[in-house]
Amino acid sequence: MTTISTITSWYKYSQIEYFTPFLKLWLSFNAWYKNSYPNIGPDRNAVDAIKNDSRIVNKFNELISSSGDEGIDFKKALARLIEEVRNQKIQDLTGKEVGFERTDQEPTFPKLSKKRQNTLINSGNLLHIDSNVVINADLNLVYQETIEVIYLIRCELIHGNLDLDNPRATRLIKNAYIILDNIFGPQVR
Repeated sequence: MTTISTITSWYKYSQIEYFTPFLKLWLSFNAWYKNSYPNIGPDRNAVDAIKNDSRIVNKFNELISSSGDEGIDFKKALARLIEEVRNQKIQDLTGKEVGFERTDQEPTFPKLSKKRQNTLINSGNLLHIDSNVVINADLNLVYQETIEVIYLIRCELIHGNLDLDNPRATRLIKNAYIILDNIFGPQVR
């Protein structure tokens, strides 16, 4: 007879872990940007150049503006990533805390009156991407901060600073994977 322990074990191993797919995706992304920017130097320089690469910026803007399934999934992952980093910043290699400081303009948005919420949204300065996350409507700024956060998540993973059994690490990697996979699609490669 099957035991609860065996059932639990099989269930645990059936769950998708995003660490390995994220690393493979980053390797593909890394090879692409090294090919696209052959004389750029270290990854830090390439990541800064990618923040202005119209091929990826355009895809990001398309997804964040989309009301289709792909856009909804993308915005959900972005909102979860923003919330995760809002709750606990990520540190860069110098120890500086990095997050969505310029993007996440209204972390208390749900607590505002409906009138104030509508005024802020209708002004065109803010974009409501889900019930808890309102971001700056400057999509280039949102894109740049997103790339920076994903790069820092990659650094934390590569340098062994993320505990694979930590639920927060799993959430960070999962949402970073979904975002990167969507913006670095076949149209870029």
